[in-house]
Amino acid sequence: MKICIVCHEYPPNVISGCGTALTTLASGLTKKGHKLTIITPLLRTDVREEQHENLKIIRLPILQSGILSKLNLFDARLAFSLALRRFRKQFDFTAFDVLHIYDVHDSYFLNEKILKKIPVIISVNDHYSYITPWNPLKFPYPTPNLFKRYLHAQLTKLLNAHYLRKCHAIFTITEYQKEILSHACKIPREKMTTIYRGMDFRRFTRTKNKYQSKKILYIGSNMERKGVAFLIDAMPAILKKFPQASLTIIGKKNAALERKFQKQISQHQLQGNIQMLEYVPSNEIPEYFAEANIFVLPAIIETLAVTVLEALTSQTPVVATRVGGHEEAITEGSGILIRPGSAKEISTAVIEIFSHPKKAEEMGKKAARRIQQQFSKEKMIDAVEKCYLRILPSKKS
Repeated sequence: MKICIVCHEYPPNVISGCGTALTTLASGLTKKGHKLTIITPLLRTDVREEQHENLKIIRLPILQSGILSKLNLFDARLAFSLALRRFRKQFDFTAFDVLHIYDVHDSYFLNEKILKKIPVIISVNDHYSYITPWNPLKFPYPTPNLFKRYLHAQLTKLLNAHYLRKCHAIFTITEYQKEILSHACKIPREKMTTIYRGMDFRRFTRTKNKYQSKKILYIGSNMERKGVAFLIDAMPAILKKFPQASLTIIGKKNAALERKFQKQISQHQLQGNIQMLEYVPSNEIPEYFAEANIFVLPAIIETLAVTVLEALTSQTPVVATRVGGHEEAITEGSGILIRPGSAKEISTAVIEIFSHPKKAEEMGKKAARRIQQQFSKEKMIDAVEKCYLRILPSKKS
């Protein structure tokens, strides 16, 4: 097949699970002999085009603003969609067998000409805007950027629902997400297929003293929604029991959130126990998992973060909130699920795992087996290929 995939993330510009999953999928599809063209923004590199046997990469220049990004007023995905609208005048998207928009936020360039001439699949990687109520006072999590986030959620809800109704098939990454789309956007369930993100076991190893390291790891942007403030508040209780414990936080944050976290760290006198990193290249992330004793994701809202899957793959015990699709990946004995918004439950779970290294190792092994059964990269690649082939006859007849 000749396949075109459009996505706002692809190496070297990978900052979330969307880009990580696409990297794995692209490698698998090209190894199966499919000819793949990926269209992505020109970010973190100056190379506009690349050709590697069955893989062609086209990178589009987009509007960038460091100041607006720091103020959390710039959306690279929207800038990419605008670039795609210009690009469609010179590029024939209908020359492929399948067009796959790897994130619904990248679909805003689609028009009737494309939709009539080629099967279009859209992947949905989150569900946050769909559950945002019309009443801003009931916004699902506390944020100093309420006005901006509320408007963004309502706008994307309308736009995303519009394009999801027009495309020919939809991929979700959890069953939970499928239910949300069915109710919020009135999408028929038969139009949607859940395909879990696939993990590459060869990327992950573990150090010898992993389960005695007392190292806590968090990775992810959108830190307000992911409850990082509660994790920082949990540290004093953890340090009281285990003074050598440390926390590494990796992810982008705006200036207001940076000030809030630094205030928390100063109040609790945690300067020597918390390391905060803005960005780590995706190829270096496995090194952090290799040493981590525990991975914590205290999200208030979450679909199913790829970092949770990476932690389970790397045999790292997970402490995560009982929200979204977490229960589809974290089964009994492979991690600890807690309620959102509780620093006390975070500290209790972390102390439990730190106190029993052998039990932590057993949790890690069970987690890895779970990933092998349901979240392998081979299973994801085969499922995507099968869906591509299934949609072809109905659109070409």
